[in-house]
Amino acid sequence: MSAIGRLAALLIQHSRPADAIKLLDFELSKAETGDLWSLWASAQGACGDLAQAERAYCRALELTPGHRQAITSLAALRWTQGRQEAPPPLSIGTSGEPSRDITAQQVALLASNGWIAEAHKAISSSRAIGGIDHAEALELEKILAANRREAPIANHQLFGVLDDSVVSSLQFSELSDPEEMKESFRQAVRWIEIETSSQCNRRCSYCPNHEYDRLRKNEFLDQQLYSRLLSDLREIDYNGWIKLVGNNEFFLHEENMGYLAEARKQLPSAQLQLFSNADVLTRKMLDRVSEHRLDRLLITLHTAPNQPYSDGDTLQRAHALAQKLGLTLLLRYFERDTQLGFTAVYRGISITIHNADFAKVGHDWATFFDERRHAPRLTPCSYPIRQLIFNYEGDSFMCCRTFKEAVPQTIEAGALTGHLGDSPSIFHLYANPAHLRWRRQLFTSAPKTGPCRECDGDEAHLIAAAQDFAQLRALWETKIRTE
Repeated sequence: MSAIGRLAALLIQHSRPADAIKLLDFELSKAETGDLWSLWASAQGACGDLAQAERAYCRALELTPGHRQAITSLAALRWTQGRQEAPPPLSIGTSGEPSRDITAQQVALLASNGWIAEAHKAISSSRAIGGIDHAEALELEKILAANRREAPIANHQLFGVLDDSVVSSLQFSELSDPEEMKESFRQAVRWIEIETSSQCNRRCSYCPNHEYDRLRKNEFLDQQLYSRLLSDLREIDYNGWIKLVGNNEFFLHEENMGYLAEARKQLPSAQLQLFSNADVLTRKMLDRVSEHRLDRLLITLHTAPNQPYSDGDTLQRAHALAQKLGLTLLLRYFERDTQLGFTAVYRGISITIHNADFAKVGHDWATFFDERRHAPRLTPCSYPIRQLIFNYEGDSFMCCRTFKEAVPQTIEAGALTGHLGDSPSIFHLYANPAHLRWRRQLFTSAPKTGPCRECDGDEAHLIAAAQDFAQLRALWETKIRTE
């Protein structure tokens, strides 16, 4: 985002949307962009003019078909207005790294609910932003024609598409029908985190493990609970992400390989991801996980205790690890004195190796670390719509940004949302009152409260560090006071 855009975002966050509109009007008179129109829409929404906000979000999507913030905010706006009539034409697109697989998932979900026109829009939008080519678009159109339904489920309204998740009225309704619970889950959930063991070999200062000891002992996730979870997902042929991760280190225990193997056996279409600090990782272990067709591995080269982050140190350790594992690294991103990342591929596994100054760019673990201050959050959050998060005890949590432990901070914040053993299925758990409450609270453009009040997760483009306000004050004075 440009400096002007960041300044406008900060003005909105600091309850000055009218000033943001003045600034954005001037910028838009020079050149239109999707970012500027999306910010202008957010400012209009903060001023209470929802009609202007909706028109501006649509304009942002005309300019940038895959603009995630516009897609998310427009879907949230339409839900919060409580419309009962058929929704107006939706701008549907993908973001991040659009692909044929994501577009095909969109089309399949929309068509299976009878939203044929919207499925066509998903294809054309993905084609417009380069997610698919002409031949792939024609192929998806043929698939759509062969698999269309007559009508959507009764009393079931479409609000939007976020990447490969469909957001509908089901995710915001109190459901009692098990089939509707299953459909609500099938449409939206694409990201499931499962902590298969509890132990970590580190106690990093920027992690809750620094205060809650996971170093001295280990507990595994109950195998029956895990098998039942996978069995539920098998019923819907789940093909989203299964991330075997938590506040732990996967490669500390051989038994964790069994959880990975079972996930691949039960869910052949799912995408599997592991996370590691690489302290005990070997090439033999990489070979083992590749046998289970692991898709991604994210390695964080955490800084040594009581040592500051260093680009040079990260570079040296990344090089040493690459030699140890037999990897060829490509630089993915670099922000001086802040973060550094590489990518590699090993036997079909996409590997990211990175490190960052987490005291600077880390999150607060749902207010676990109150000293990490950000500006108030206004943007909608889709995490409780798209995710389910489980720890090694089978507890579920509101999102991936919380500490995965039933401790006072998470309980008092309401971040603990249920337990696998207390629900007839994973679909019932997703539909329970605790998860429903978070979806309703967070999928709006209103100021967030509790553990979400300053969160910068889920592509929150309006979020910026509080100190940025001082850095941009001069720009504000120049632009607003002189124009």
